[in-house]
Amino acid sequence: MRPLNSEKTYQLAEKLVPPISWEEYVAKSGIEYRDLLQHHSAEEKVFQEFFERNPAYVPGGCDLNDGSGHWPYPLALITQPSLQGSFERIPDFMWLASYSATFHPILIEIEAPAKLCFRTDNGYTQDIQHGLEQLRHWRMWMEESDHHSMFVRRFRLITGGLTGIYLAENRFMPKYLLIYGRRSEIESDSRKRKLREQLTDSGIQIRSYDGLAPSYKCKDCFTVRLTEQGYEAVEIMPTLQISPRAAEEYAMIAGKEQAIARNRYLSKERKQFLIDRFKYWDEWVRNTPREQGESLDCSHYE
Repeated sequence: MRPLNSEKTYQLAEKLVPPISWEEYVAKSGIEYRDLLQHHSAEEKVFQEFFERNPAYVPGGCDLNDGSGHWPYPLALITQPSLQGSFERIPDFMWLASYSATFHPILIEIEAPAKLCFRTDNGYTQDIQHGLEQLRHWRMWMEESDHHSMFVRRFRLITGGLTGIYLAENRFMPKYLLIYGRRSEIESDSRKRKLREQLTDSGIQIRSYDGLAPSYKCKDCFTVRLTEQGYEAVEIMPTLQISPRAAEEYAMIAGKEQAIARNRYLSKERKQFLIDRFKYWDEWVRNTPREQGESLDCSHYE
């Protein structure tokens, strides 16, 4: 974090091209999401792609209970992060979230919405057991002593400055989420609801697709993938506004221009505005010495 300084070393844009409103985004993305649930509920891939385009729909950016005031790191949902070590696991998604005195990597598995939790005899299906098995394998990976330091290095937590803030001072407590099934399978059957609750514990949650809605706290996020070179942009929330306070984390993300260019919700004018402003902020991060840093008001945008 840059030390405080009373002199401002950056300039906000003189002429803004505003993003679409949150209300417009919720309405437009909601139509697309409901259409996918109605017509493509057996296709996991289309939901992987939808969540990549719309990271605010994926729970966990501000802790699984959405109670944190901290941004996820690096203001992005990570798609298909590889956990490499004595054995490799690849979740569908991961948030690097924090809450209070705890740093929460939140690892997420999705399964096609059409998959069921229960057989006709009320036993658990192989599909739900397989999905939960993935989460347990990730937990085993996280619990291996050598993997903690690997995790810190691989996800650039040291270069991003989180080591002291979240890892050294705070607890490291991963959580695990399975997005699975539809509410209609269990909502009228109290016995099934109780049986499904028994599949979870303090670290593992299951959410149905019907319960997902975009989180306003994630309106300024990207979706990224981790490459050997670092974080690379996959998609951008069309509601994103650039805050000077977030400039250093955005600067860690390569390929922003390409992600902006392919966004389906952004106007041509807004795309060019974002491309130009990210160039400005990335250069500001590179060229502003840390000793000349300043207090960055998070209410300032773009």
